[in-house]
Amino acid sequence: MIKKVLYKPENSGRMAKWAIELGEHEISFSPRSAVKGQVVADYLAKATGEIEVLHKTKEIAPPPKQLREMHTNGACGPEGTGSGIVLVSPKAEEYTFALRFSFPMTNNEAQYEALLSGMRVSKYLEVCKLSVYVDSQLVANKFNGVFEAHYESMQKYMKLVEELAANFDIFQITQVSSTLNKKADALSKNWPR
Repeated sequence: MIKKVLYKPENSGRMAKWAIELGEHEISFSPRSAVKGQVVADYLAKATGEIEVLHKTKEIAPPPKQLREMHTNGACGPEGTGSGIVLVSPKAEEYTFALRFSFPMTNNEAQYEALLSGMRVSKYLEVCKLSVYVDSQLVANKFNGVFEAHYESMQKYMKLVEELAANFDIFQITQVSSTLNKKADALSKNWPR
C-alpha cells in the first residue's frame, strides 16, 4: 500500500524515504516524447468532438462568433525547443498548450511554429475572429508588411501563416511586450526535467 504525501519542504526527508522504498519495485519514469503542433491539434480536434456532441444533445445554441484572443511564444534553449499557446475564450477562460519539438530550429522558427500551431487549433475549433498577440517583433512586422522575409525558411513560414489566416473572417497579429505575454513565454520554456 502506497501512501500519498503532499510535498512540503519539511517532507523532503519523507520523499527521499519513499524513493528508496519504491526503488525495489523497479518503477521508472520516462518523460513524454516531443510532439509537433499538428499532433496536438489533431488530439484537440478529437477531444472537442465530444463537447460538440454534448451541445447537440442538450440543444444549446452555439455562442455567437466573437473575437478570440491568443498569445503565442516560441523559445530555444539548451534543454530543447518549445512553444507556448494561450487561447482565451470570450468568457475569459484560458486554454493553455505547451509544445516540445524534437527537431532542431532557431528561435524565430519556434515563434512561427507556436503561431501556426495556435492557428490550426483555432481553425479546428471553428474560431472565425482571431486576434493574436506575440512578443516577436519579427513575426508581427512580417505579417503586417513592415518587414520583408529575406530567408527562404522565413518566406515559407510566412506563406503558411497567410494561408491559414485566410480561414478567419478577422485575423490580426499585434506585437506586445514580453511582460504582457508571460503565460505563453512560461509555457514555451516549461522543459521536461
